[in-house]
This record gives sequence, structure tokens and C-alpha cells, in this order.
Amino acid sequence: MDTVEVLSIPFRRSWRIIGSCNGLLCVEVIHNRGRSSSSLWLWNPVIREVIEVPSTLNDHRYVCCLGFGFSSIVNDYKIVRFYNQELRRKRENQYFQFIKHDRVEVFSLSTGSWKELESEALRHTEVLRGALNADGTIFWSGFRSFSSIIISFDIAREVFTLTPTPRPTEHDVSFGVYGNKLEGHYVIKEGPGSHFIGVCEVEDVASASGNGLSCIQKDRVGPMSGVIRPVCVWRNEIVCYHIKETEVEGNPKCVLHMFNLITNERRTFNCSIDCDWCDIFNYDESLVSVWNTQVP
Repeated sequence: MDTVEVLSIPFRRSWRIIGSCNGLLCVEVIHNRGRSSSSLWLWNPVIREVIEVPSTLNDHRYVCCLGFGFSSIVNDYKIVRFYNQELRRKRENQYFQFIKHDRVEVFSLSTGSWKELESEALRHTEVLRGALNADGTIFWSGFRSFSSIIISFDIAREVFTLTPTPRPTEHDVSFGVYGNKLEGHYVIKEGPGSHFIGVCEVEDVASASGNGLSCIQKDRVGPMSGVIRPVCVWRNEIVCYHIKETEVEGNPKCVLHMFNLITNERRTFNCSIDCDWCDIFNYDESLVSVWNTQVP
């Protein structure tokens, strides 16, 4: 396990990664510590290309929920952005979680423009940060009527689907692709100091109302001491992390935990950097240009 630092970072302000797809990173750059609208960029660190995404239809302040993905059906990259119309009118910060979003905007790289989508299905729904792109669909976890759900967005058809998770959980669901299937992972608390990671398998199903998704609890790994956050799947392992305080300097440290889905073995790695928060994604190096939607 090596930590490789990217030395040539084209952003001068605070920024965070929204998503990773085909070697491209979608990055949100925060201006004036969130007191003014943020901007979105597409970046390929390997070939050092970066472009700024045009401004959205509406002025936003630090919008918290976004997604980024690619569909081979329409051969296009798209960015999805959620916001609350009333908070936008009041020009209030929308960064915090547990905001009920009632508006959706979608940016298409092929057209270079944004458009607003009808989002009636998302009313009274809380969409949480952290998204995964898999097989032409972007997935988020969320809540509706105090129940955990999976929100999926078909990039080609531009349609949202809401799927209940197999059991209530206090933590949001993270996603990964394992065995060519989408799986969700979340923390199960069974008592003080006794925690497991629940694993559910997400499949396409047909119903009277049309195609949808089914989330079936499949397995769990653990037990583990302390609360750690599952974030993605890498090869045969669920990647989790937590931030701990060091005794010497008092600075938080990022610790990675990797649970093997086959053997249930656990590996732990200390990152070489200090941080108080981190976003973790799978990343594949590529020569895909931010100016070209074609995938080699």
C-alpha cells in the first residue's frame, strides 16, 4: 500500500472530488469558504488537462449533493446537481446534509450546457453526499419518511428510481461494484463496541410500474471495534476508513481498513497525511481528454 501524492494540482482554493469515471475527476472548487457560489471542473491528472464547467442555470451556494458519470448508450458524461428552491431564493447555504431537495439540474458534456429536470419523484427526499457511477447509472444513498433508500439516475434516459434498503440504518449506504454487480454497504450496530458491515446486492427487477431495482441483504463482515465508514469496493475488499487523533500532535490521521469479502480477513493501513475528512474513490488512469467525450 503506497500513498502517491499528486504534485501538480490545478486548483488554488479549497476543493473536493465529486466522482471518478474513466480517468476523469469531477471536482468542486469552493470559493470564499462557501460564502459565494462554487464552481465545477473536469480534470485528468495523468495528462494534466482541466476545464471549468459552465455556470449552472441557478446561483447556488455550496450545494452538497452532486454526481458524475458516463453512459456508453449516449456516449456522454453528465453531472447531476440537487438543490432546494426555497433555500436558493433565500441565498442560504445548502451544504449541510438532511436537506430535502426539490430541484435537479443536469450538465451534459456533449452539449456543454445545463438543463433542469422534472423531479417530482424526489420530493420529500434527502439525498446524501457520495455517489457512484456504474454501468450508465449514478447512485446515491438517502432517506424518505425516515427510511433509508437508494436513489438511482439513469444517465441515458435521465430518469430517477427510488429503492428501499433491506433494513433501517443510522448510516448512509456506500456503493461498490463486485462480481460485475452493484452492492451496497452500511454499518450495523448490534451493541456497544459491536459493529458489522452489512452487504446488500442491488439487481434490476421488472414490476407492473416498469423496470426498477431490488436491494437484498446478502452478507455481513465483522465484527469490528469502533465505528468505521465503508466507502467503496476495491477488488475483493470493502474499503473503510476512520479519523483518529494522534497522541503526540493532536492532528487527525486517516486510517484505512480493508475487509475481504471472501475470507473476512481485515487489513489496516495508516495514511501518511494528516486530514480531518477524506473522500475515497476507485481511480483508473487513462488518456481520456476532458475535451472529448469518446472513451478509447
